[in-house]
Amino acid sequence: MAPFTPEDLGYWFFRLNGCLSIRNFVVHPESKGSQKTDSDLLAVRFPFRREQDMADHPFFQSQSKTTAMFVEMKPGKCEFNGPWTRPGDRNLVRVLEAVGVVADDEVDAAAEDLYVRGLHRSRDIDIVLVALGSEENDAVSKSLPYAHQITWRSVLDFVFYRFTMYRARKAHHPQWDMSGRHLYALAIASRHSPAVFADRAAHDYAVRHAQRE
Repeated sequence: MAPFTPEDLGYWFFRLNGCLSIRNFVVHPESKGSQKTDSDLLAVRFPFRREQDMADHPFFQSQSKTTAMFVEMKPGKCEFNGPWTRPGDRNLVRVLEAVGVVADDEVDAAAEDLYVRGLHRSRDIDIVLVALGSEENDAVSKSLPYAHQITWRSVLDFVFYRFTMYRARKAHHPQWDMSGRHLYALAIASRHSPAVFADRAAHDYAVRHAQRE
């Protein structure tokens, strides 16, 4: 069994790109019963984010306003769980109400945008569905054309670059959790070979990735 999970790797990807994150964001029912669903990660990134001279992943560089992201992570192909794509369940309505990123009278319209397009834009904030997985999914592209799909290979390439390019600045990190410290150690140990790092990290974080072309 791998010592870490895809959610561990995804969390560090968003954290290294300046996002404030909540893992396993649970949608509870209005009365007694099982939870409605959960998001692997709820992430928020602010528009003026800058960490020294470090370049963030291109997905985040394109964000020009505060962006809230509901993130699903799969070891294999990018995919969103059913409860996130069925309007009748109203789970996105519940999430938007719980998070409070749009006014009450805008919740239904924002949820409809997310169900139909995977993206809601307003003057103050963008809200987007994001899927992490081994490869992009054509079905997701068709059903949610503005949702964003990021491959594990892209994630691993970014993490490798961030940790090896700025290894001295990131070397002291006693507050990091075990998954973050392990990821850094893998990158430094494999710093001369991004392919070796990708293979080792994919094994230890239980994800699949395509070989670089």
